[in-house]
Amino acid sequence: MRFSFLWLIVAAAFAVAAVLMWFFLRNRIPRPVRVRKPAAAAGQGTPEDLAMLKQIYLQKMELTEKALQAGQITIREAYQRMSADMRDFVKRATGVPVREMTLAEISELKIPSLTELVRDYYEPEFAYYTEADAHKSFERTRYVIRKWARTWMAGHKEKQEREKSRGSKKK
Repeated sequence: MRFSFLWLIVAAAFAVAAVLMWFFLRNRIPRPVRVRKPAAAAGQGTPEDLAMLKQIYLQKMELTEKALQAGQITIREAYQRMSADMRDFVKRATGVPVREMTLAEISELKIPSLTELVRDYYEPEFAYYTEADAHKSFERTRYVIRKWARTWMAGHKEKQEREKSRGSKKK
């Protein structure tokens, strides 16, 4: 039986073409650039940084409340903004990603004022109609921001470090 080398040459040519195409396209197709921001840990930064952060979020609360009073946003949208801003504030002040946390996870942080705020936001944030007092909620949120202290997250940081050390011991 005779074997035709033509098929072997065609297969080798396809393999070489595939490798060359992969190499060419790998370097030509732009890839999304991932920029990782270093997460701020509890206790990092100066008191001036925290004071500036408080001012930024107090201003955001004021703007949201004014937009609600002017009728530019609904009470539901006001609570959604209030919740998002409060969660962002805690994330920036501590490095803890509370924006992605559920109410149960936030309650595990052992910060009663934050847990109560988020609990108060839930009903008006998701309901189409609410009788919640937005002015009172804005005042409570501003109070928590003004009184925020980095030491509130110290227990959470210690808990994370204990869990990390337990995880490394098990491996």
